[in-house]
Order: sequence, then C-alpha cells, then structure tokens
Amino acid sequence: CNPEAVNGAHINSTQPYLVRVELQYKGEALPTGTPVMAQLFKHTDDNILTTKSNRVSMREGTYNTTAVQEPLLNSFGNPTGDVVSKSFVDIEIPAPSLPEVVDVYVSLDYLGFFLDAIHTVNFIGSLFIQLEAEQPLANGIDVAEQFATAWTVDPDDPDNPNSTVPVPDGTLVKWELVRLRYGKDRPFYSVEAINELISGVYSTTARGVARNVFFGPVANVENHSDVVCNKICCIGEEYAIKASIILGEETAVDAVYAVFPCIEEEELFLSRKFFMNAAMGQPGQKPNYVTWADGVNLLKFQIAQNPALILDSEIPGASCFRDCVNDNFNSQLFSFPDDHIVQIT
Repeated sequence: CNPEAVNGAHINSTQPYLVRVELQYKGEALPTGTPVMAQLFKHTDDNILTTKSNRVSMREGTYNTTAVQEPLLNSFGNPTGDVVSKSFVDIEIPAPSLPEVVDVYVSLDYLGFFLDAIHTVNFIGSLFIQLEAEQPLANGIDVAEQFATAWTVDPDDPDNPNSTVPVPDGTLVKWELVRLRYGKDRPFYSVEAINELISGVYSTTARGVARNVFFGPVANVENHSDVVCNKICCIGEEYAIKASIILGEETAVDAVYAVFPCIEEEELFLSRKFFMNAAMGQPGQKPNYVTWADGVNLLKFQIAQNPALILDSEIPGASCFRDCVNDNFNSQLFSFPDDHIVQIT
C-alpha cells in the first residue's frame, strides 16, 4: 500500500521541506541580492493569510535572490541546447511533529512591479490505515466481515515499501457504520473481546490487520424516491463504513461508501431465500392462524434448515415453495448451516 502523494512532506522528517521561488524579468535573471519577502500562515479556506500556525515555523522576512544560468529543458525534461538565465530563492521549512497544512506567501516589489504567490504545503502523518469494507447481501441472512490494514512509514523514506512497518499487535481500531440517506440501525458488531471499558465497536490488530467486525444481516430494504442531479432516482439505503486508529499522537482514518440499491419486485422475492410456515396441526389456515389469548396456548412455527429436503408432512407448503422459486425465478434454495442464528421480530 503506497501513501497518497501530496504536495508536502511527512511529520518528524529530519529533512526540511524546501520551497524554491524562481523569478525572471523580461526573460532574464534579476540582480543578485534582490529582496523577496516570505511569510508563513496556517492554511484556511476562508480569510486566507490571516492565521498563524502554532505547529509549523520557518524564518520569515527578507530573502535575497541568487542569479544562475541553467540548461533550458523541453516539455519532456530534456535539454534543448539553450541556456536560460533566472533568479531563485530557497526557503526551508522544518518538518513539524504534528500534521498541519500551511501557506507560504512570497512577494516581490521590483521596478514598480508587485508580484506575489502562495504555495500550500501539507505535512501529513506517517500512520496509515486502509479499509477493506464488505457489505452483505440484503437477504436477511448474509453477514460480511470487515478488514483494515494499518502501518507506518519512514518519514525520511516514505516511498520505499521496505520501510513500512505494521502497527504493533493489539492496537485498537474503532469501527463505525455511519447512516447516510435512508440508513437504518443495522447490525454492525465486533466478536472480539476487548479488555477495556469503552463503548462502540472495536477490534485489535494482528500483524497490522484488524478484523472480527461484521455487518449484517440486512433485510427489508425499502425503495425511496429522491432527486439526484435534478433527476428522480430510486435509492435503497446508504452508509459509510469507517475505521480509525490512534498511535501515539497520530490518527489515521479511512471510510468506504456502502449502498443497498432499490429492490425490484422479482429481487424482492428472491431476497427471501429460506422457508418458514406454521407447523402441522396449528389451528386456522394460512395466512391466518389462531390461538387462545389465555397466556398458555402457543402457535408453533418452523423454519426449514434445508427447504430442498423438507417434506409437506413436516412443514406444510414446502413443495409449493420449491416449485415457486425454481420454476418461476430459476433461483437456488438456501440451506442454513448448523447452529445458524435467525433473528425473529
């Protein structure tokens, strides 16, 4: 897993981030020693160049240009045989110990011309997490396990895959199922015993991988009409599966979008893959069965573990169910494994 390339550097790097400012006037270098002003600000979307960073610092003030002659390169980076004259200023920014995004603001007042520019630098952490999210089939039976891989990189050699190190075994990963449009309170849980008094869904890493978190089962996904891009669309349920990790002072987060689409009428039938009916001898008849409201008598219903093998004498209507599924929808009958848990509502 390679970290995302950014315009910046990693925190805690021993090498400073270098900003080079190149200048020309009428295609030629400026006189050596021409003053250039440089300032550092925290990056903001609004009211830019107004807030100072409390994590990143550099030498602010006047920098003096140096004139050089360099080979002129073409669009492919190859020398053309010509020489170009230009001036430059190098500004070093030491890497901070915490992530931060900053703006380097440079300005020049030369022969009555005023020029300025902004260069944004993103200092990112060395901790990463990548989520491998799976969503269950919306059939009321399927469950999907979630996986996340977490690792750190060498801040001085982040692109070297041999320098990546899995996070220590036992590092906590927090999981969340974020409900988006038409999302419901669906089962999302961990089967791992966490020996800490914390609330939420957690699992721990082993060799850099966190697992033992499950999503599902999901059933009865309803169709909703919504306007998307000025068009009426059918939407089922939308979620974001999120995994986050904290290691020392660093935090890493990853999220994956999960959607259950609208279910067509035929798919709606196919999502009910198991067979349930009243047991033999129950009073009344399908779909209305009766019993005495005396707190003693019960109605008995049965769920077929394997509807392909069940007899009508065991659960009424078994053969009709098989014929309906196989003949009309060319589907496959679903059988439960031993000790499978069925949610009754």
